[in-house]
Amino acid sequence: MTALAVKKNFQPVIVDVRESAEYHDLHLYGAVNIPATKFAVSDYEPYRGRPIYLVCNTGRRVQAVKKKLEAAGFPHVEVNAIQMQAYTEQQQPNPGIEGSWTVDRQFRLLLGILLLVAGAGLLTGKSALLTIVLIIALGLTITAVIDRCYLKMLVARMPWNQQGRRVAEAGN
Repeated sequence: MTALAVKKNFQPVIVDVRESAEYHDLHLYGAVNIPATKFAVSDYEPYRGRPIYLVCNTGRRVQAVKKKLEAAGFPHVEVNAIQMQAYTEQQQPNPGIEGSWTVDRQFRLLLGILLLVAGAGLLTGKSALLTIVLIIALGLTITAVIDRCYLKMLVARMPWNQQGRRVAEAGN
C-alpha cells in the first residue's frame, strides 16, 4: 500500500444524517448524506476504519446513529463539534440553489397557511377551527421540548424536495 493510499484510508469523513432535502438546503463542504431514517450499516462500510464525524441539525439524530455504528464495530465515530443549527446561527452564508425554498421556509409557510385558515374560520364563527390553533401550539411546544420536529421532517421528505436532490446529484 502506498503512502497516499494509507493517507486516504485515514482521512476523516463527515456524514450528514439529516433528510436529503435538509442536506440539499445547506451542508458542510465534502459531507456525505446518509439519512438516519434510512440507516443501514452497509452504507457506512466504505468508511470503516476511517474517522467518521456525524452531523445533523441539533445533534439528536447523530446520537442514535453513533450508538448503532459503535455496536457494529466502527472504531472511530464522533459527533461533530458544531451541528448545522449552530452553524446557521453563526450566520454563515447559505449558498442554496437559486430559486429554491429551504425546508425551513416551506415549514413556516405551511404553519402560516394553517393559522390563517383557522383564524379566518374563527372570524366567521366556526369555533371548531380553534382545534387547529391548539394543535399547532401544542405541536410547537412539544417540538421545542424534544428538539425534533416531525412535521418539518415530513416536509423534507415531500416529493418535490426529493426531486431537487436528484437534480443536484445529477449535476455533480
